[in-house]
Amino acid sequence: MPVNTTQDFLAESAETFQFAASYGSLSQSVTITIEDDDRPSLTVSDVSVEEGETARFTVTLNGRVGRVRFSTGPGTALADDDYDPTPSPLGYRFSSPGASTTVSVRVKTDNLREKPETFYLRAQGPGGLQDLGTATIGGNVPVGGADPGGWFNTEACDAGISVVKGTPVRGVSCRFIGLPLRITTT
Repeated sequence: MPVNTTQDFLAESAETFQFAASYGSLSQSVTITIEDDDRPSLTVSDVSVEEGETARFTVTLNGRVGRVRFSTGPGTALADDDYDPTPSPLGYRFSSPGASTTVSVRVKTDNLREKPETFYLRAQGPGGLQDLGTATIGGNVPVGGADPGGWFNTEACDAGISVVKGTPVRGVSCRFIGLPLRITTT
C-alpha cells in the first residue's frame, strides 16, 4: 500500500509515524521514518547596473525561517563615492521557507571615465548560512577605437594648457583614474 508524503521545504530532523494493518486476527505495525531532503540555503543574486541606477539584489532563504542581515562592502567601487552603503546591517525576517526579498542599493553617477567596478552585498542568516552577491557597475570607457574625450577627466585639469609641438609638457595637473594617459601633439 503506497503512503504519500508532503514536501514541506523545511530543513528539519527525520520524522516518524506508525503504520498499522490488520486482517482478521492478524495485525502488524511498522514505524516509518521520513528522512528530510531539504537542505537550508541562503542565496544572493549577482546584478549588473549602470551608474545612476539601483542595484536590486534578490535574497532567498530556503529550508528555514528567521532573520537575515545584509551589509554592503566595497570591491573596486567605493562606498559613498560609487554607491550608497547600507546603514549598519539591515535585516529582514523570513517568515516562510523559500521566501525571497529584494535589497536595493543606489548607485551614484560620477561622470568619470573608468572601467567596470564592483561592490558586494553580504547576507548572513540563521544557522551560519551566508552568501555574497556581486554588483557590477558598467564602466564608461569606450571599448576600442577613438576616445574623443580623452582617458582622464578633463574637468579636473588645469585650465589654459597649450602645447607647442616639440616642447616638453610640464606642470600639467590632471586627476588620473588608472587608465593610460595619452598626450599627443600635432
